[in-house]
Amino acid sequence: MENQLQDMYDGQECEHNWIPFEIKSKKGQTCVRCGLEALYKSQARILNHVLKIEIMKPKIVCYCGSLRKAIEAFKHAELESVIKGEIALLPCAMYVDIEREFGAGSFWKTKADELHKRKIDIADEVGILNVGGYVGGSTHSELEYAKSIGKPIRFLEPHIS
Repeated sequence: MENQLQDMYDGQECEHNWIPFEIKSKKGQTCVRCGLEALYKSQARILNHVLKIEIMKPKIVCYCGSLRKAIEAFKHAELESVIKGEIALLPCAMYVDIEREFGAGSFWKTKADELHKRKIDIADEVGILNVGGYVGGSTHSELEYAKSIGKPIRFLEPHIS
């Protein structure tokens, strides 16, 4: 179904060419020109020949955990996020152990920890990958920070506060 709504996309107008999609219980449309996706507000309700739509925003999840103990869990979490249509934010320098390379109190370790907290700031949710129940110092700091700013938190394994 062609929709005559115009919208801005990357600074250019797009006269959307909508095609329907259905993923699980979600029904909506995607524009074949700009890739914009929209959900039907009320399953295909048409008002004045124009579909009422709301823009889908993918959930952003920031994952925290020990790179020494949870590297496989990070890989799995990233894949699961992609499959769910979520954006996964992972630790800085995933494949370089900054703490071992430069030291726990180094400028680079401090910088990486602060950058990861900025990822928590922009996330909708925080995932703690506490493999074997382990929550190290950096992860504990990130967990406390996420709590302090009211982010929803989920754990890979049951967590005892």
